[in-house]
Amino acid sequence: MSSESNVTTTAAPSSTASSRPQLTIWVTIFTYLILALVMFGMACTVTLDALKETVKARKPFIVALTCQTLLMPAFAFLVAKLLQLNDLHGMCLLLLGCCPGGSFSNVLCYFAKGNQALSVGLTCITNLCALFTLPLLLLIWGSSFSSVQIPYTDILVSLSLVFFPAVGGIYLRSKNEKHAKIGERIGAAGGVMMILGAIISGFASNADTLADRNILPVSTLLSVIFVAPMGFLTSFLIARFFPYGEKIKLQNVITICLETGIQNTVLALAIINVSFNEMDPFLFFQAQFFPICWGLFTLMEGFTLAMMFRGYLYYQAKKKVDDGEEGIKLGETEEIQGTVEKEVELADVQK
Repeated sequence: MSSESNVTTTAAPSSTASSRPQLTIWVTIFTYLILALVMFGMACTVTLDALKETVKARKPFIVALTCQTLLMPAFAFLVAKLLQLNDLHGMCLLLLGCCPGGSFSNVLCYFAKGNQALSVGLTCITNLCALFTLPLLLLIWGSSFSSVQIPYTDILVSLSLVFFPAVGGIYLRSKNEKHAKIGERIGAAGGVMMILGAIISGFASNADTLADRNILPVSTLLSVIFVAPMGFLTSFLIARFFPYGEKIKLQNVITICLETGIQNTVLALAIINVSFNEMDPFLFFQAQFFPICWGLFTLMEGFTLAMMFRGYLYYQAKKKVDDGEEGIKLGETEEIQGTVEKEVELADVQK
């Protein structure tokens, strides 16, 4: 048996919650507003052409969507059971695994020299589909964590605040790119506000207990470290060695890999904020801390992976030129890399 005791937790009010109904209401309102801003800002980066190109690239699109929707929830469930997490922590991990792709994958894709248009398109499409996929995935996988009542109503309300602002952001980008840039910055600031708000309020409301209690057990911290790399590795192998049809080009493989492992932690945090804010304050803080820890670890893991991909492409570009030309200067490598990448983009037929 695990050293962690199983926590019986539902979204129903606890004895401490009844004394803070106004705080609960304001937390919910704040979360909804910030989530709407974040998703609006993310969608302001998406062009209609990028969405069309994403859907047209059938094989990368289908493989990416399958990996994101099927692999990550399965890995989250498996890790939660192997590490014997209590029901609350297991449900939080599963929620993160079921969430759609996060916009940070677009930044990593840029650094990794992946297919930026495909990355942005996939992130947007998976978030739009989350209105249907996330509740369904939680229904399929979440019954094992029986002591946690899944708040489907709160989840659907939160996801509605993903769908409609996202559509609005795409529309604004198609009409006025200058205003869309402003919306993008506002959305990024909103994400930072939500994360900082969760950390500050959590530490402030639990200052007297944190000195004697760990925020999260070791096994729980290990769980958020393991799931994303499992998604990165498996999706890379599936995309790289997919047995049917023509081979997916490396740029798209890199994109699929990064999209699979990076989840929308802001959405997960928002769902936790509105679904579990009436439970015991310390348990609520633990639940909030889950997506924050996930985000920090996947940021480090994803950035390391992106730099590895970039280094590999850099090496391949330099090797290609070295094989064709002698006496090349090292200072010209960046220029050569850019030239080779443009040649590759022109030569490759999108698969």
